[in-house]
Amino acid sequence: MGQSPESRHERRRTIGDILRRHRVTASVAADDAGETLGWSPERLHRVEKGQAVIRMVEARNLLRLYGVADQPLLDLVSRTDHWWAKYSDLVGESFESLLVLEDGATWLRTHQPSLVPGLLQTDRYAWELMTTLSDQPLEAIAQRVEVRAARRAVLTREHQPLHLAAVIDEAALRRPVGDTSVMREQIEWLIEAAGRPNVEIRVRTLDTGPDLAMGSSFHIFGFANGDPPVAQQELLDREQFTDQSDDVQRYLRAFEHATVRSLNPEQSLAFMTTLVRA
Repeated sequence: MGQSPESRHERRRTIGDILRRHRVTASVAADDAGETLGWSPERLHRVEKGQAVIRMVEARNLLRLYGVADQPLLDLVSRTDHWWAKYSDLVGESFESLLVLEDGATWLRTHQPSLVPGLLQTDRYAWELMTTLSDQPLEAIAQRVEVRAARRAVLTREHQPLHLAAVIDEAALRRPVGDTSVMREQIEWLIEAAGRPNVEIRVRTLDTGPDLAMGSSFHIFGFANGDPPVAQQELLDREQFTDQSDDVQRYLRAFEHATVRSLNPEQSLAFMTTLVRA
C-alpha cells in the first residue's frame, strides 16, 4: 500500500471523471459501454464515480470503444494500486466497491443489528461465520478470512486512519458464532478496539424500543476531499449503494436515532466488559 488512501481515492476519481467525459464526448450510452466489457450498468457508474477499480485491459477497451488515445490516462491507471489485487478472484463488484469506499473514506458510520461489523471481526469469528454460511472449500474460506483481516488495516493505517462509529445490537454480542471462546475473544477484541481514539462503539441493548434503523444493516462513508458521502445498504441478495443527498441524509438520521437509543461509548465498554466476565 505505497500510496496514501487520499491519493488512491483521488486517482480513482480522476480516472472515472476522464472516462465519463470520453464516453459522453463519443455519445456512447452507459449501458452500451458496460455491455462491451461484460459489466453491469452499476459497475460502469461506480468506475466513473471513482468507487470501483478499473484494470488496464478494461481501460484500453473503453478508450478503443470511445475512439480515443489517452496515454496519460493509462499511465494514471497503471499507478493506481489496490491491496486486494491478489484476491481478485474472490472480489465481486459490490465487494470491490465496499473495499474502495473503505480505502478512500475518512469516516464510517455502521449499523449492525445481527452481527459484529466486518471491520471489527476477529479471524476466528469470521471463520466460524463463513464456514456456517458458505459451502465453499475451506481453502477459499481461509482466503476470505485473510481479506477480512486485511481490511482492518484502515483502522491503523499511518495516513489518516479511518474513524469508525458503530452501533452494534446486543443480540449480535450474545448470538453464538462458534463456541464460547470465540465469542469471548471477539468481545475482548471489541473492548480493545473501543480504546482507540478513532473507534467508537455503542451497544443497542435488547430492552431498547424500536427506532428508525431497527432491523437494517447499513454503512455510511464520508470523505475529506469534498466528495459526497455514500450509503451502502445490505439487502438479502445484493448490496445497494447511493450518494443521492436525500437518501444519504435518511441513513444519517437513522444512524443518529440509533445512537440516541444506544448506550454511550463508556457505558457500552462497561457492558461488553460485563459480558466477558459473565
